[in-house]
This record gives sequence, structure tokens and C-alpha cells, in this order.
Amino acid sequence: MDRTVNHRVRSPAMGSWWDKTECDGNWPPLCKLNLYSLGVRKIGVTTLPPTGCLPAAVTLFGMGSNNCISRLNNDTVVFNKKLNATSSKLIARFPDLKLVVFDVYHPLLDIITKPAKNVYCIDMRYKDVAARVSG
Repeated sequence: MDRTVNHRVRSPAMGSWWDKTECDGNWPPLCKLNLYSLGVRKIGVTTLPPTGCLPAAVTLFGMGSNNCISRLNNDTVVFNKKLNATSSKLIARFPDLKLVVFDVYHPLLDIITKPAKNVYCIDMRYKDVAARVSG
């Protein structure tokens, strides 16, 4: 039986029939790829990076400035908040689902906007790798 065609799916965890469209608006990959019905219980997703700091964004929309484009970063923050909210809803709906959202936005934004603060960390990683390669 092709579950992608049917609108109602039997969920072993829920113990009853539920409408697939309920899930489609929340997180399509979980339903459309039948991940949950295939037994997937551990999922890791990443937030979007600061898209306003991507070189292409700065080149196209920066108007000669070297700074991140705040409008694009604001859109990214809104998306990431929705991703976190949706993840919380899915975890509440499927108690045995282990869904982890990895925040890449804030660490990358910190490295990009405050490079002096991160020089020591980057420098020590380079020295550690260099010591391993030459040693």
C-alpha cells in the first residue's frame, strides 16, 4: 500500500489513525518521506547560517559595504525560530522522537562579526593541527 497517496496513516506510536495533512504543515520531510513510519526516531537538523553574511549576499546587496545584510539575517532568524517551534511541536506529538536542532547561526555570526574575539580559538586549532601534521 502506497502511503504517500493516502491521506490517513496509521501511526503505531499514536495507536490511532491521524490525518497526514496535520503533519504536512508542520514538517513535511517527516511525513512525505515516511520517516516516522519507517522507524526513524533520531533526527538532527541545523538552523540556517547567517545568510546575510554569505559572500554572495554581501556582494549583491551590500552596495559596496563589507557588512552583513541585516534584512536577510532577520529573515533567517524568523525561519530559525519557526524551525525551533515546529521541532517542539513534533517532539510533543511523537514522544519517542529524538529531534535535535543544532544552532549554527549564532556561533557563525559571532565568528564573522567579532573576528578578534575568536582569533585565539582559531589560532590554537591551527597550531594543534600543524603540530600533528609535522610531528
